[in-house]
Amino acid sequence: MVLLLAVAGAAGALVVASTTALTAATVGGMVAGVVIAALMFAEIVVLRRVAARDRAALADSYRHEAKARSIEQLAFVNRVNEQIQVRDTEIDRQRDEIEQLRAEAVDAEIELARAKDRVAAERGRVDELIADARTTAEELQTARADLMKAQDALAASEAAGVAAQAQIEAWEQATGVTSPDALTEHRRTA
Repeated sequence: MVLLLAVAGAAGALVVASTTALTAATVGGMVAGVVIAALMFAEIVVLRRVAARDRAALADSYRHEAKARSIEQLAFVNRVNEQIQVRDTEIDRQRDEIEQLRAEAVDAEIELARAKDRVAAERGRVDELIADARTTAEELQTARADLMKAQDALAASEAAGVAAQAQIEAWEQATGVTSPDALTEHRRTA
């Protein structure tokens, strides 16, 4: 608006063509330029302040967002670290269990080998016992056969003894010798 007034004053001074009017129009144009420059400077300062305030507010919001993100990231990192620690603890526990199971497996293998050795020794002993039992059974059969022979011989001997006793008794009755002393006497005379 001030610029329009200065342009109108300068146009009027040209029309009038007087030095005073031209000087007044020139001074008015200069004053209008200074006023316009001052207004523009003030406007620019205000715009810069508003822009600086907006940038500061934006930077502050970015700072708050960055701080919130940092807090979230820190919380996330802490959660992940806790999960890693829990998993590491679980892995260590499982490693310990695996080592314990391996040790138990080795012990079991050793015990199995010992048991196999004991079984082999027992099988050898059982084989020996079976061989001894067979030998004993054969000896028992031989002893039974011998016993049967001995029983047959005893029965024959007893039968012979009974027959001899019968003959002795018959002889004693026939000869009249009944005592051992008489028998000895009879033998001497005979």
